[in-house]
Amino acid sequence: ISCLGFRIYPSIAKVILLVSVFACFHISCLYSEEFDIDEWNRIRQQKEKKEFKEEKIETAKPETFQISTTAAVSEPTVPPILSEGIELPYESKLAISGRKFIGMKFTSSKYLHKRDDDKTQPSVSGFELAQQLQVRVKGTVKRKITVNVDYDDTVENKKDISIMYKGDPEELVQEAAFGDITLSLPGTEFVSYNKAAFGAMAKLKHKKANFYGVFSRTKGTTETKRFRGSTTFEKKDINDTSYLRRKYYKLALSTDHLPIKPGSEKIYIDDKNAANNTILTSTTTVSKYGAGNSTFSATCDLLYPGSDYTIDYERGVIVFRKSIGQNYVIAVDYEKKDGTRVIDDNPSASFKLIKDETETLGYELKNYYSIGRTKIIRDDNRGNFVFRVLDLNRTEMLKIGTTDAAYP
Repeated sequence: ISCLGFRIYPSIAKVILLVSVFACFHISCLYSEEFDIDEWNRIRQQKEKKEFKEEKIETAKPETFQISTTAAVSEPTVPPILSEGIELPYESKLAISGRKFIGMKFTSSKYLHKRDDDKTQPSVSGFELAQQLQVRVKGTVKRKITVNVDYDDTVENKKDISIMYKGDPEELVQEAAFGDITLSLPGTEFVSYNKAAFGAMAKLKHKKANFYGVFSRTKGTTETKRFRGSTTFEKKDINDTSYLRRKYYKLALSTDHLPIKPGSEKIYIDDKNAANNTILTSTTTVSKYGAGNSTFSATCDLLYPGSDYTIDYERGVIVFRKSIGQNYVIAVDYEKKDGTRVIDDNPSASFKLIKDETETLGYELKNYYSIGRTKIIRDDNRGNFVFRVLDLNRTEMLKIGTTDAAYP
């Protein structure tokens, strides 16, 4: 029997055979509209007497089809990203963000007790609708147009709209702006002009002619302020020994090293205080430049450019931004003009000292002084600023710009 896709041989028990017959019959009933009990009994008797002949069911052959390789296949059309709405041109990017708030409030008041005069107390009800809108649009349209919109109806006068166009150097329209613009003129030492307005502005250029046009409505309140300055003439004597101590040093150990390669320096400092050492503190081998048998070890910290010091690489001068103590030890390394490093010079494998505990190396610059004042008026050749070098007898020793003075 091959009814459910498998075959049952006559040697199998009768109970299993009846179950299979019932399963076959049940499946066939799915395709018939009526159930015939007489037909079912007849088939069962034939099965028991082994006289039942299986009917073969003809199955339809699967349909075949061919695909022509010569037929042209049309590519599917890709719908645009912004199929519904605004289509932005190429090289455009807009970021839109905001919030819309709608709030509703309903109130109702009723009185449970009557009035003393037996009059009906009227009920009170109310309805309130509150709305808020904040929108911000920022981005570019193509390459030349910049959009900036900041709208907030919860803040007074918070409706900023700015659309700016910047043209190429060869175009007629160099710059154009619409919305909230700022009108300004080049500032001088005492006068500047800036005014906020709402309107349009354009800058045009044709050959050597420049045009500037503005159409605007004033958006701010004009205010005028007057100032009267006051100056004082001060005379101050500065001793030659009152230079800025331990601030300016020669970084270049020789003029042949100039210019120093920018960013190649390493500046180490030992403050002789073991209590403030950290995990970044390291033992460093240092020595005097060009002096043999001067090598020793120091517990140093690496300094950082900008926060701890600045360097003039062309002149080879280092300016310390932090306070330097009298007993500090400062050692350096940098790349010279020829590409070699100072650490490899004699004595080799050691950082070179520009300051020791005794301050006898001679790398400190002693020609920088502080006047002690700021906002000094520039000399206008009428005596606003006078500088003289005098001896102890108040005799002028040299004339600035014409006489060379020996460095101490």
